[in-house]
Amino acid sequence: MKLIFSVVAEKEIQDAADYYESQEAGLGLRFISELNRATSFILQFPNAWTRISERGRRCCLRYFPYNVIYAVDADTITIATVVHQSRDPERWQTLLQKLQL
Repeated sequence: MKLIFSVVAEKEIQDAADYYESQEAGLGLRFISELNRATSFILQFPNAWTRISERGRRCCLRYFPYNVIYAVDADTITIATVVHQSRDPERWQTLLQKLQL
């Protein structure tokens, strides 16, 4: 399987890592490490997490309050966004619609 990150996801990840690093040295790296763990599981078991649309799924990070929103196609997983759980779900649902997920 191939893993692709959208531009939106890349920005969200960088913003979250920067925020956590500003709160405590090394915390941003722990966030990235947790995200890598989650994407590894997504690659291994792409259909294991909660379905939120026809092709879209949501995987919750274990130690940080973030959801990884992704789509599964034949041989590709696209990470649409990585969004804080307390944010308005309309924001990422709109993104799913734009990406036709």
